[in-house]
Amino acid sequence: MNLGATILELRTKANMSQEDLANALNVSRQSISKWETNLSVPELERLLKMSKLFNISIDELVQGSTEVVNKKSKDILDRGQIQGLEIRKIVGLGLIGIGFLFSILLFVFGEFFSALVLPLPFFITGLISLFVKKHTALWCGWAVYILISIYFRFAATICFWWVFYKKFYQGGLTIRNIVAWIMTIALGILIFLTIKANKHRNSPEALE
Repeated sequence: MNLGATILELRTKANMSQEDLANALNVSRQSISKWETNLSVPELERLLKMSKLFNISIDELVQGSTEVVNKKSKDILDRGQIQGLEIRKIVGLGLIGIGFLFSILLFVFGEFFSALVLPLPFFITGLISLFVKKHTALWCGWAVYILISIYFRFAATICFWWVFYKKFYQGGLTIRNIVAWIMTIALGILIFLTIKANKHRNSPEALE
């Protein structure tokens, strides 16, 4: 059995689609298709990740021993089922649960408006964790940042861009100044991480 056929069989035994495997290895689905049809060969780093993912050695993966594949098929299937309950989905359900609990507590104590607004970050990041497979944490970060920015804009009249105006510092160092700077720094970090993620996504390795 050649390498492409081995990858196909291991992926099938693990109940994974080409896209699932691509996400696990941080490559495109087209890369998986090329590997399985022997149009290209995975790099060593990807082979190492696949060997860990499918719980076999590099030699067994490259040699493609049918006997080894059959022997490990039950373990691979179990791993595939466990991966079906990915950590991000568990986290997502947990965040939504916290949001509901938070809402109920606020309703009980008579904070109707707060019960509608304050739990929103939990609900939105929970939904992102459930349905967004790639760069989940980054998307959650943007969602939380936008919600917090809206809150500070209308509840405390604080905007991140005020740090660039001299007039903003006339009253000396205040809590509003500190919050605005924190918002500005957080925005810079999110932009940096987004650019970095897109560079990796558009790299030759990811588009292979």
